[in-house]
Amino acid sequence: MGIKKIRLVIRYPKGWLRKALPSIVVAFYIMIPTISLMLTRINPAFGSVMTPLYTLGALLAAVVILLGRKPKPTNSFVVVFLSIIIAYVLSPDYGELIQLTTPYFVMFTLVPFMIPQFLKVNTRLVTIFAMAFSSFGVLFPRSLFLLTSENVISIDLTYSLLFPVVAMVIYLGLYWKTDDWRHRLMVMPFILANSVYLFYVAFFGSRAPLMSIILCILFLYVCHASKRRRGVRVNRRRLVRVLLALVAVVVFFMVIVSALDAFLAKYGLDSGMLAKLSRLQGEGDLTNGRSYIVAQTLSAFMDSPIFGYGFSASPYIIDDDYPHNFILQFLLDGGTVLFLIAIVPMVYHMKMWWERCTFNEFALITLFFFAAVIGALFSLDLWMNARLWFFFGYLFSKVMSYNRGHKRKRVVKYVTT
Repeated sequence: MGIKKIRLVIRYPKGWLRKALPSIVVAFYIMIPTISLMLTRINPAFGSVMTPLYTLGALLAAVVILLGRKPKPTNSFVVVFLSIIIAYVLSPDYGELIQLTTPYFVMFTLVPFMIPQFLKVNTRLVTIFAMAFSSFGVLFPRSLFLLTSENVISIDLTYSLLFPVVAMVIYLGLYWKTDDWRHRLMVMPFILANSVYLFYVAFFGSRAPLMSIILCILFLYVCHASKRRRGVRVNRRRLVRVLLALVAVVVFFMVIVSALDAFLAKYGLDSGMLAKLSRLQGEGDLTNGRSYIVAQTLSAFMDSPIFGYGFSASPYIIDDDYPHNFILQFLLDGGTVLFLIAIVPMVYHMKMWWERCTFNEFALITLFFFAAVIGALFSLDLWMNARLWFFFGYLFSKVMSYNRGHKRKRVVKYVTT
């Protein structure tokens, strides 16, 4: 009797799931820091679940990539990817103070930088699932929203909530009006949950995340992309209004803070963020020590401007674990060489995105820019910020149509209506 060969065939799912799966996987990987923090706050017995969640996210991404199409990476991605690996390998061993271990470097930098090269996503689905994956936390307010002695929530919680809140802003600004009423009904619980998160970020969070959210709203008010034409369109009248309003806010910032604080106090409300701003103003340093760190970083950079000091050098060079600005950290860790290798292509691809992006690409890069890049200018370690590396990854990816090598005419237009 012959032995029959049995062959196991795994087929990529068809229909809605086929289109949605990459977006779900990307949204899950992006939301892992938020999910992990919420689970730990809700029940400390969970311990540290971040590493298992990242391992699961990477495995899911690998399966979807293997079962799907495999586009070629762009030259910008290859150059930056190889450069940061070489820079990491050549970095000196700084002993016990090293925070960026190899598993962290892979989890937070390399994997989120690679995934966008293979997974094309639907931004609408990414925003919906980003809101959905974080919504369970609102059911445990006493565990999640613990206030510090300064009457604010912790900075890690504020930054964790930033991405789903910006996702909510993107969804409401770009997709809500055109969605079917049944889809709106399904998404409504997630919007309500993330509105609660927005309240806590606005009243008890950190300044940079709140500024990211406000700037995202203003950007969508001024700029938009058409579903029929490529490129970003700017409303000049709205732009003038926004610029005038921003100038007024900068000039009268503390007056506005005091007025808001007095207005809230009238109704028995207390904002920890406003109180902190008033305290810092009284101490004479609204930057909360950032200006000192910037000065230290620039001084250290001038002593080693070409190749920098290597990754994880900050605790030995400056009085902090990192420079609280990803551009300064490129300069400190990798010198002018790594800075130019990473930042020049970023600027180039941002220009291409501005001129050639589709509606979906407009929404995606806007999402990552305001949920990751703005905050990374004020806090977070460059090499342990997965959301920032997703931004770089999609900016440099050939799944984005503006990176596919064909020339297109500039289509940026100004409208006055």
